[in-house]
Amino acid sequence: PMALPKVKMTEQFSMHPITENNLENDAHTLSVMLMFDNDTRKYMHDFAGPEAREKIPMYLVNSVMTQSMGIAFCYIIRMNAGICGLIKVTSPTHNKVTNNFNHWLIDYILIPPLRGHKIMKSALPIVFDIMKNRLGINDPVYAMVIPGNDVSIHLLELNGFKLDESSGMSVDPTTGDRALVYKKLL
Repeated sequence: PMALPKVKMTEQFSMHPITENNLENDAHTLSVMLMFDNDTRKYMHDFAGPEAREKIPMYLVNSVMTQSMGIAFCYIIRMNAGICGLIKVTSPTHNKVTNNFNHWLIDYILIPPLRGHKIMKSALPIVFDIMKNRLGINDPVYAMVIPGNDVSIHLLELNGFKLDESSGMSVDPTTGDRALVYKKLL
């Protein structure tokens, strides 16, 4: 975690490694902004609905813990001081245990009012640069996307990800969808 820099993206936007300092406020903001969002419900169902008030804080606490253990890292994207999104990267060690996927995996989300403003398009290359040049990770990174999430698929493709049909994933029991797996070489 100490190797992770804060990154100023623009005058308003910056990326900060997750810490315990703002967890309660960040979890509350994300819950309020995501729990009734239709796209969140379709593509990241754990962050939508009434359960979001429990699951988002748990996700953020887990992100702090896994980062401190060195098996994941998470950046909070901030607009001024407030949270507007996050990017989490989990290691093969973490993913092997949690979902039997022995590769680097990236997740990301942005609050609805700020989607479509190229924030995530700007943030992802910064994370890939940190992975490669600061953390020395040379392995491919993967992303799992629910079919139909064309905005996320487009974002991945803009950032050099290619569909990896060799990585068959199991069916999500909640949605019945099989995730598409995208791969990027660092």
